[in-house]
Amino acid sequence: MKVTVDKQELLEKLISAAKCTGENKIRPIISCVLLSVTDTIKLNSTDLEMTFETLVLGEIHKQGKTCFNPQDVIEYVSTLDNGNIEIILEGNILKVYEAEFITMDCNEYPAIKSINQNKIIEIDSTMFLSNLNSCLSVSAGAKDNPNCYGVKVDITDKIDFVATDSFRLINYNSSITSPEPFTTTLPYSSIKRLIDILKNTMEPIKLVIDENNIEFVSGDYKFRTRTIELAFPNYKSILSNFYYDKKLTVNRIETINILKRMLVFAKNNTTAKNGAVFEVSSNKINVKAIADKGKAKDKINCIQEGSDIKISLNIQFILDYLLQIDSEAVEILLHKSVNPVMLKPASNNSDSVYITMPLAMAE
Repeated sequence: MKVTVDKQELLEKLISAAKCTGENKIRPIISCVLLSVTDTIKLNSTDLEMTFETLVLGEIHKQGKTCFNPQDVIEYVSTLDNGNIEIILEGNILKVYEAEFITMDCNEYPAIKSINQNKIIEIDSTMFLSNLNSCLSVSAGAKDNPNCYGVKVDITDKIDFVATDSFRLINYNSSITSPEPFTTTLPYSSIKRLIDILKNTMEPIKLVIDENNIEFVSGDYKFRTRTIELAFPNYKSILSNFYYDKKLTVNRIETINILKRMLVFAKNNTTAKNGAVFEVSSNKINVKAIADKGKAKDKINCIQEGSDIKISLNIQFILDYLLQIDSEAVEILLHKSVNPVMLKPASNNSDSVYITMPLAMAE
């Protein structure tokens, strides 16, 4: 095998491929990438749950294929000057410029089967990746709940992105033109890698959908993952049955600044970590945070609709949402101190909602 490739092209594609390798003491071949040269120069990687494929632009002198651990190659290539690099395979030695790397038997590499193209949906990459990323902070808290440890993607006349960790739920939605409805739950770890690999793409993403797999195609990149087959909680029922009789409208930036100050104490609250008491009265939200070594209080201005209320909430959970959105004003919808609280941008065309459970208040 012999090819000539551009240093930056090789480095970019190798770094992406390395993100889908995995450590496996029983099958160390999984830690490698597969370099195949036919009429194209192709890189593959897999950790058995996710697979990755991309093409490397370059000049082909001789066909062949090999497997190698990408980390040392990436580190070495990154030190080279920009320009073309010659890559030659001789026996089990891969020569890259003036360096030699020992390869592994590519016949041991897992077979990568083609996906059945039951459905293909094309979608805006910026919107898709941004909304997935916005759900990750909630999804991360569901590590011990396998049916929730990911993001639900639900396509009807719009596309919904939903995540829950049982203590809170987030829902982003965007308009989309899709030929037919589709729903799936993408694993948390797969989403992290997908975003990392495609974060700089400007091209649309094609979703190629099989029964238990989904492949994302954008430009020269193909990323495939298994989906979560366990049933995701019925988020539509949670949203449609949400009831409130109190509404507070607050300035998002003012609220963020005050809650950050309160979090200094709330994060050390041994009774309820990150918890603080919110007492609403006369268009003010009086916030009080207590820790073993101190306490703090402050007031958030609000437009109050409905009766007064006293409730305990997780400050960090609220900040997670407020720091993601860009709305100037935010609505906080409440019923009783034991009922869930909803936050959403104060606009008629709101594209997100966030529900968090209250904390128990000390008597």
